[in-house]
Amino acid sequence: MSNEVTGRLAAAGKLIGIDVPDHLSLMRRLNKDRVKTKERCVRIDYANDLDVDVVPALQNGDWIKIPSKRDKEWTSTNPAGFTKWCNEIEAESKQDFSRVAKIIKYWRDQNVGKGTATKSILLTTLIGKSYQDKASIAESLVETVKAMIADIEWLLMSLFNDDDVPYVENPSLSGENLARNRNNKRQHSFLIG
Repeated sequence: MSNEVTGRLAAAGKLIGIDVPDHLSLMRRLNKDRVKTKERCVRIDYANDLDVDVVPALQNGDWIKIPSKRDKEWTSTNPAGFTKWCNEIEAESKQDFSRVAKIIKYWRDQNVGKGTATKSILLTTLIGKSYQDKASIAESLVETVKAMIADIEWLLMSLFNDDDVPYVENPSLSGENLARNRNNKRQHSFLIG
């Protein structure tokens, strides 16, 4: 972690009375195999596959800034805006959007390996952009999946090399590519399941 990020974590921690870098360091030493540093968070593993991701965040107007280990800087994100976007689709769908999303995420969890599984925010965005509101949840599910496959195939057609990255914009934060960690090869593995 860079000195700037450590300094900002320390400043954020003082606001809530915790020395965040020291606390995370202590937790890592005491629970070496249960505390893992991830790209944007620290994951604490508990018993029975239960884990909690702790994301340090700094308020930045309507958005928040979170650390990016890969970029070595704080990046903007807008979870409240994303929730609002999902809630708008949910209201228009008579509450079926969340049901369709849960079914598709369940399929992902059962059929796609953890190393290649599409992150929840990206999958929810793909579902939301492709959502088809029909008379029943079953019809909405089938038509949404068909639309998603067509959308993903269209994304893949614009990629020429296995390392090319598709672009799926965060509906709540212009310029953020939610597929930044996916490449042509990984996206294809999701499509064929």
